[in-house]
Amino acid sequence: MVLEVPQAVKELEAELRMKNSAIYKILHPLSPEALVFAYALALKQKAQKLIHYYLTSLKGVRLSVDGRTLRKMGFPPSPMYNIVLRELLAAKLDGKAETPEEELKFVAERFGHLTGELNN
Repeated sequence: MVLEVPQAVKELEAELRMKNSAIYKILHPLSPEALVFAYALALKQKAQKLIHYYLTSLKGVRLSVDGRTLRKMGFPPSPMYNIVLRELLAAKLDGKAETPEEELKFVAERFGHLTGELNN
């Protein structure tokens, strides 16, 4: 985990503008100790601000849609759940699906066509 920290900091410092989902993707795999190390290692204040933003605003984001919801929507249990939920979380982090209703709408619009395909 500690070996991943310099790369994470480098990625945070490289981008001029970064989507919330990209910040989450970089920092979420890191342990609390690794996040502290990343904060200390960051040479640019921008990276420190992004780490702080992740900890205060992004880390606690949760979805209202889960596997049971997907099943009720017609998705048979499958590894596809991981893909749907990962993309939904990215959409929520980026402000494209803020409410439970918007989450359902996102899944239906983005993946609804698969319910029939998966049932065949």
